[in-house]
Amino acid sequence: MKAIVYQSFGGPEVLREQEIPDPQPGAGQVRVRMRAVGVNWFDTEIRAGLIAQLPLPHQPGLDGAGVIDAVGPGVDAARLGQYVILWPFIVCGECVSCLAGREQMCERMVHVGVGTPGTYAEAICVPSANAIAFEGMSFEEAACVPVAFPTAWNILLNRGRLRPGSTLLVVGASGSVGSAAIQVGRLSGARVFAATSRTEFAEKLKALGAEAVFDYRTEDVWQRARDANGGRGLDFVLDNGGSTVSRSLDSLAHGGAVLIVGGVASENLSDLNLRSLWFGHRSLIASGNGSRLDLRTILGEIKRGTLTPVLARTFPLRQAAEAHRALQAGERLGKVVLIP
Repeated sequence: MKAIVYQSFGGPEVLREQEIPDPQPGAGQVRVRMRAVGVNWFDTEIRAGLIAQLPLPHQPGLDGAGVIDAVGPGVDAARLGQYVILWPFIVCGECVSCLAGREQMCERMVHVGVGTPGTYAEAICVPSANAIAFEGMSFEEAACVPVAFPTAWNILLNRGRLRPGSTLLVVGASGSVGSAAIQVGRLSGARVFAATSRTEFAEKLKALGAEAVFDYRTEDVWQRARDANGGRGLDFVLDNGGSTVSRSLDSLAHGGAVLIVGGVASENLSDLNLRSLWFGHRSLIASGNGSRLDLRTILGEIKRGTLTPVLARTFPLRQAAEAHRALQAGERLGKVVLIP
């Protein structure tokens, strides 16, 4: 089969298609013939050497969607032919977090595409429990879901406790997590404002649920959001991390929270105003992906039409390098997807 493999860390040019043997499912595993593969910012960081001890050569990729075409010992053969999306975290099921129902915080978690061969391939083997059946979407749409939507769901609803009438500013709204967060915020009954550098997508962001869209290339988006909120501070700001966090923190109302999903800018927060946290009873809350239960709930909402996968652009698998360049350029709304 064909897969994307890199022999060294570096820029997108290290991503090369090559022929490798088909994987064979072990006990408790299924093999999924990939039909669409999600491209994530984390993929670009791993490729660039974020985890220096990662063994090379490496086959990247966190998520995607496909068809089960083989099952290992202990897996019901009735699963053959199922359309599935991949939850990209392999958990132990035995640690304190897993037993408490917080599997997304598993102490021995292994990421697909980090600790195992990833989804940038024509086929991949994963534990049966990580392959979740879906219907009512194309494979391309399904590949937009497993990372972006559970991440937004978990940080907004489980961690942030977003509630009806809350105000939420989504910074980086045209990204895959940002466009999902707008929808989850709208679904919760919050008032949602969007900040982006891609104002050509303003009407589409409003259609997803943003009340107003601001351009942080030309205006103070935090002040604009406060103005739209009658001059009052915001209850929540969703932020990708980096230099914007301090601005997001200062824009909060008393008791508000900055919700951090990732560290895209990879910057230290030397200007973080701790007094603003203290006097304002404010919070910084960080979180990664949601649980399988979150993902199943999201799939139900998609089936009901209350959430919509946002597909930006597709590339053939062999053009993984071009897909990474498109992702990092930021010139899109939603998810970049590879087609094996």
